[in-house]
Amino acid sequence: MNGCHVYWTKPARTGTFSYHHKGSKKFSLDNLELIQLIVSALTWRKLNGDVFLYTDFHGFQYLEGLDLLDVWTSVDYEKLTSFEKEGVDERFYWTAAKTWMLGEIDLPFCFIDHDLVVFDRIEEWMWESDCRVHHLEFPDPEYYPAKECYFTPKGYEFNPSWRWDTMIPNSSLLFFRNDSFRKYYRKEALRFQKNNGRLGNTQQSAINYLFADQRLIAMCALEKGIRLETFINEVATIQYPHPARGWPNIPNRPETDEMLGIPEWLINPRNFDPRKKLRIEHLWVAKKFVLGNPQLHRKFIDHKAQYVRQHFPEFAAKVESALEKQSPSRNVPTELLQTF
Repeated sequence: MNGCHVYWTKPARTGTFSYHHKGSKKFSLDNLELIQLIVSALTWRKLNGDVFLYTDFHGFQYLEGLDLLDVWTSVDYEKLTSFEKEGVDERFYWTAAKTWMLGEIDLPFCFIDHDLVVFDRIEEWMWESDCRVHHLEFPDPEYYPAKECYFTPKGYEFNPSWRWDTMIPNSSLLFFRNDSFRKYYRKEALRFQKNNGRLGNTQQSAINYLFADQRLIAMCALEKGIRLETFINEVATIQYPHPARGWPNIPNRPETDEMLGIPEWLINPRNFDPRKKLRIEHLWVAKKFVLGNPQLHRKFIDHKAQYVRQHFPEFAAKVESALEKQSPSRNVPTELLQTF
């Protein structure tokens, strides 16, 4: 299966109002982010098929300077040049390039977040669905509030057919096969993102970006009768009780409400799918701790460099050279990590 990384560097250069950092005139990645991206691409190529990187010219130049372009099957920077004419504010919607790329890639394909690694071969039956996401999440009202809490473009109206009580699909691993569905979701996400930059604070920016990037997938799927599948059985929740400490109470719902997104196996454990045994590493919030801890930071990079030496010896010297070329890994201030 074709895997795709999408890396729009403009949010990193201008800074964002939620997540990441204040911006930098010259684009670069911390060695932790770089080695994770490399391992993500190489491991996918070994186990699951070709992997393509779509970036802008700054990203292309950066990787070319480190002699890393051949980590991917191919690297394209022309498509995102067209995207930047769309009128999406990168300070608020820093993942919007991935959404836009939905209409630029031949089906089927799977988006892979830069900090996510799939350590197993994904079996063929998983590619038979219309749409498959990494996992589902319980909707935390802090990040997935009522529709009245959203800022919207001038003249924008939410589709009255959309349901606001769906589970949240995590889009860090996102597969599409259904052409009409991917086009519809892309259209609606861009309709919300374009000219929608009057956001007052970090939290407001976070809920708006998460609406377009994740919540809207489920709302569009429910409207169009698309069943969202997942790569793993686990369901995430930010609120207590945490899955590791016990599940929240799940109300019984009629079978006709299956499309709300609550997995059947939560209501009926017999429907738990034992085939879903993928080993997936997604750093996400863990970067907050790793970037803020010099010892852990060094240990993680060394561990992944050893992984490259062991599993991809033909790339080992090149990767180690790239890590050495980088300026010292940046010491990320604590206040910039609070919503990472």
